[in-house]
Amino acid sequence: MAVLITDYALDLCLGAIRSSAVRIDVCDSQPITRVEALANSLANATVGPSDFVISDGDIDGRKLTLLAQSGITATGSGDADHLAVSSATELLAVCTITSQPVTTGNKIDLSAVDIVELGDAQPEA
Repeated sequence: MAVLITDYALDLCLGAIRSSAVRIDVCDSQPITRVEALANSLANATVGPSDFVISDGDIDGRKLTLLAQSGITATGSGDADHLAVSSATELLAVCTITSQPVTTGNKIDLSAVDIVELGDAQPEA
């Protein structure tokens, strides 16, 4: 049985993350809950739907990208290597970022980051 998931359906899933996101946290380890994202946060920023874009995936499917963010004030020190996206109550997504040292009080900039990519469904062989 072949499976087909349309770009429209993939966009609905990614759109739910985009419309629910209110905060990003630059973390020093991979959180698995919103509480962990807040506890491991080295810097954070308020975000909204306009901070994200949905587009074609790098190989196939669709992806959600956080647009570049600049001038985020660090609230902790350490090596930032993960980015967490949260709603007001839930952790929505976590991705790895290029590791960078962060020092409390300094400003950090983030290049555009692919948060999640959903591939096209593949037919059975």
